[in-house]
Amino acid sequence: MLPGRHLAEMIHEESFTMDTKRIAILYGGRSGEHDVSRISAASVFSHLDTARYECVLIGITLEGVWYLQD
Repeated sequence: MLPGRHLAEMIHEESFTMDTKRIAILYGGRSGEHDVSRISAASVFSHLDTARYECVLIGITLEGVWYLQD
């Protein structure tokens, strides 16, 4: 279960415009590559054009718990 705001609420927010694409970056997970995934997600996020994309960050802990990052 995701703590905080429900993902469906974020998808339907009024701040979303048709000119801006909303994307999700999933990272982490129950894998030996957990830290590599976190670093890769941070790199992708830092290079996004915020004028074109609104990003929703979704993390997965080593235990498999999914969460929204604010």
